[in-house]
Amino acid sequence: MEPFDIMQLVYVLIPMILSLTVHEYFHAWMARKLGDDTAVRHGRLTLNPVAHIDPVGTLLIPVVGLTAGVPFFGWAKPVPITPIRFTRKMRMKTGVLLTSAAGPLSNLFFALVMALVLSVIAHVVGPAKLIQMLENNQGITVALVRLVGWTAIINVGLFVFNLLPIP
Repeated sequence: MEPFDIMQLVYVLIPMILSLTVHEYFHAWMARKLGDDTAVRHGRLTLNPVAHIDPVGTLLIPVVGLTAGVPFFGWAKPVPITPIRFTRKMRMKTGVLLTSAAGPLSNLFFALVMALVLSVIAHVVGPAKLIQMLENNQGITVALVRLVGWTAIINVGLFVFNLLPIP
């Protein structure tokens, strides 16, 4: 069994919290665009991670999983919506579908942005030098690349997981 690595916890937990925050924010944003202000009234239309953290799902289970060496899993507090408050210009089912889709689509977009950032870093530093830095685990660039890389991976995972037909 490998020893516990605090930096691995940081490299996964910070991107996970940011990714879950973006995901929940866009559920709230879409609901608001459709006329439902429930999330706004509950203080959930925000990119402040504190508003979206579920103590068990966002902190306890991921930390325990990561320290035990098992694949991490986590969740945020779901954004409250009231579909009856959606605009009358569309069917309620359509509004719920759009609100639901906003979270995973935001994760896909976030992953693409992180991939673009990784590409820019590789272009600026140079691929060979970047690989050497990663192998030697040296420099602030390594920490940045790992944070950005984990953010991309987590967002792809959230996108795929949220497309599974689980009620």
